[in-house]
Amino acid sequence: LISIYLTREGVEADSCESAEDGVKKLSREVYDLVILDINLPGMDGFEFLQRFRKDYSTPVIIVSAREADEDIVMGLGIGADEFVVKPFSPRVLAARVRAIF
Repeated sequence: LISIYLTREGVEADSCESAEDGVKKLSREVYDLVILDINLPGMDGFEFLQRFRKDYSTPVIIVSAREADEDIVMGLGIGADEFVVKPFSPRVLAARVRAIF
């Protein structure tokens, strides 16, 4: 849904079903921004972000239903540029994407 909404807002968007799928796509293509959920099948978003930060400085926005301070602090501490708690307004997410660009 995020990909569809961002495309409607004029942002070229792609999506992945898992962190492992994301790793494969990132090895083949260059992206300007990653929007990352923490609760992923297989490798979770925190582990993905830690691995991602070893090789990339691309901005990352975490979107998650997890709203505990510990999760937000951890996400930002391991390299996320923004943390957006679900549910959120698609318009607000699009504005945050534009602000990062």
